[in-house]
Amino acid sequence: MIAVFGELLNKEKALNEVRRDDGLLVIGEFLPDPDYPRKKTVIRWCEKTDFKLTKDYGFFLHYLLIFKKQPHTCSSNKR
Repeated sequence: MIAVFGELLNKEKALNEVRRDDGLLVIGEFLPDPDYPRKKTVIRWCEKTDFKLTKDYGFFLHYLLIFKKQPHTCSSNKR
C-alpha cells in the first residue's frame, strides 16, 4: 500500500483482510500527502493486528515499512 493507508476509514478491518493472504505487507507514505500518517502510528496500527515490523526504510518525509504477519494471539491458550 503506497500512499493508501492514511485514506482507509477502517484501518483495523483492512489489516485483518490483508492477514487472510500469505506474503508481506508493505506500507509506504510520503509528504505532502494530506492523509500522511506518521511512521510510529502506522507501526502501532499494524502491531495491534499482529503484524511485526521486519524492515524500515526512509525517514520523516517519506518511508517504507515492511511487515510480516504473526500468528494471532489467543487468550484461551495462555495459562
